[in-house]
Amino acid sequence: MKIKDIKVAKVEAPLITPFKTALRTVHSIHNIAVYIYTDDGQVGIGEAAPTAVITGETFGSITHAIEHYIKPAIMGLDIADIVHLMERLDTSIYQNTSAKAAVDMAIYDLCAQHYQIPLYKLLGGYRKELTTDITISVNETEEMVKDSLEAVARGFQILKVKVGKDPLGDVKRVVAIRQAVGQPLHYG
Repeated sequence: MKIKDIKVAKVEAPLITPFKTALRTVHSIHNIAVYIYTDDGQVGIGEAAPTAVITGETFGSITHAIEHYIKPAIMGLDIADIVHLMERLDTSIYQNTSAKAAVDMAIYDLCAQHYQIPLYKLLGGYRKELTTDITISVNETEEMVKDSLEAVARGFQILKVKVGKDPLGDVKRVVAIRQAVGQPLHYG
């Protein structure tokens, strides 16, 4: 299973609820999908989120890194030779971590297809489920408490709470959320 081609496309989708951090408010996602095609007809898919304010990477820079540096470095390589493939990916261009991550995901997607096992098993996992978090956007305290209670009602046990606009207000928000969801306060 050798890499025959790599394509990049834009993926856009509106968010039901805006995602807010101290740095930005996002109303829709504008990500990059990476498709790696192999000589035996398989397709691996990866993705990257161009967030210039966080990683310094944009749609243009990620696309350029993949098309002009990463693609030429890994074209024709065998998916089964994962160590060599990842070394070439890593040394194809300095930094550009989002571009590399998108291609990395597509490669591992292909590896799982090649070995005909779920990716979690390929990576050594034994669980069929995992616990993930949900991010609570930075808003006024009341709205963050409401969002947190709704997340807990939906089954989330881990809340990632966005803060950073107002340090004293942030402390009040976090304390109010912890009290509302019934978790004891722990200070490290």
